[in-house]
Amino acid sequence: MWRPLAFWITLAYTLLVLAALPPLIVHYWFLESLGKASIFWTNFTTEFALFLTGIAVFSAVISTPFRTYASSPTVRKAGVYAGLWIGVFAGWLWSSH
Repeated sequence: MWRPLAFWITLAYTLLVLAALPPLIVHYWFLESLGKASIFWTNFTTEFALFLTGIAVFSAVISTPFRTYASSPTVRKAGVYAGLWIGVFAGWLWSSH
């Protein structure tokens, strides 16, 4: 049961990431056409740093108790996946504001 669920959630996240690429490209082209590409790279670097920070913080906070206290390897693995998925979502929220 766990393997198909992990597959579908990972597929959904992959599709969401791919859906986020076109607006990013449009913002780059727009700012580059205005001669302000440095503004794009400053914003992109800041948003990417917030995204990575969100992944690191939330993944660590959620998956550490699972790895420490879970009695079965399956629950440990599920905790790590849940931490990563929630971390990606939290990082996306942080980087979008």
